[in-house]
Amino acid sequence: MNILHILARAMRGGVELNCYHFINTLSEHQHDVVVLDSEGPMVEPLTSVGARVRVLNILSRGRADFYKALSTSLPHGVYSKIIVWTTIRMPMIMYALNKFEADIFVHVGNPVGKGFTEWVQSLVLRPWNPVYLRPVSTYVAESLSSSLYHRRFPRKVSLKPLAPPPVMAKEPEAVTRESHVTLGMVARLDPIKDHRTVIEAFQIITKEYPNAALNLVGGGPLLETLGNFVAEKGLSSQVALHGDVADVYSTMKDWDLFLYGTTPREGLGGTVAEALSMGLPVVASDLPMVREWDPKGQHIAYCKVADAHDMALIALNLLADQSRRKKIYLAAPVYIRENFSAEKFAYNYIAKP
Repeated sequence: MNILHILARAMRGGVELNCYHFINTLSEHQHDVVVLDSEGPMVEPLTSVGARVRVLNILSRGRADFYKALSTSLPHGVYSKIIVWTTIRMPMIMYALNKFEADIFVHVGNPVGKGFTEWVQSLVLRPWNPVYLRPVSTYVAESLSSSLYHRRFPRKVSLKPLAPPPVMAKEPEAVTRESHVTLGMVARLDPIKDHRTVIEAFQIITKEYPNAALNLVGGGPLLETLGNFVAEKGLSSQVALHGDVADVYSTMKDWDLFLYGTTPREGLGGTVAEALSMGLPVVASDLPMVREWDPKGQHIAYCKVADAHDMALIALNLLADQSRRKKIYLAAPVYIRENFSAEKFAYNYIAKP
């Protein structure tokens, strides 16, 4: 197969990693990748697994200029499958892709709105190819039914793929008040997440573990804002904002707990599964999209949404329960490997409903 991929950006985020795992799994096929925005850190990894990557740097242009640049910059050739890893300006992209005759699969990473603007545009910009939506969770899929535009297309849920981690988390140890407990969260510093609750929960945790440290890994628009918030809380010596990190597994391998705060605007929360894949116990906001990783809470300890006191209480209980953390350490990687492999993801993604 010749497969064309359209990426909005080449950042080191969940959607870009999905694209990477897809290409790496189906590396025997030819993959062309078009990046709508500027050069980013995922260009090199995509190239390293055999993809031909072209960066257009057109995402910030106005609609007319964007469409003109995209339609003239798309590669020539014949493709059997096209994967559009974004819903940004979807009607324009679908219309530009009419130059090909191929099945198109569209990644939907977060809940969508009413879709009125897209619906109006689609009255003129009609797609000729079959279009199939791939929401990242049932939670996101449910939002598609309320969109005037998106509800017309067939859909199938496709959760994030997880490749075997290069390293495992450290084996859980007994902790005392004097222990240097290490906690962390990996997520883009974006308003759809809830880093503030994590920081506030950590402040409560330090009363029990005064030598604790919190690592916030990920870049994003809230880097300065959250840095100021940490300083206001008097936690600058204990909270590190690492920004974008290439190897998150090596960063997480010495943590005792993974904390994950998020909001209903989140689509999935893929780093939760990454933590579980290496045996790292997780405390996470109890929201539907996170529950899809572990519906019964066998491996994730759920806490109330936007409730720092509850997150802290759940985290403290888990830290005190070495036996439970040891069970998660042993069982969670097996659970993730058996249910969310990159192979299952890739072949399921391009199989029609």
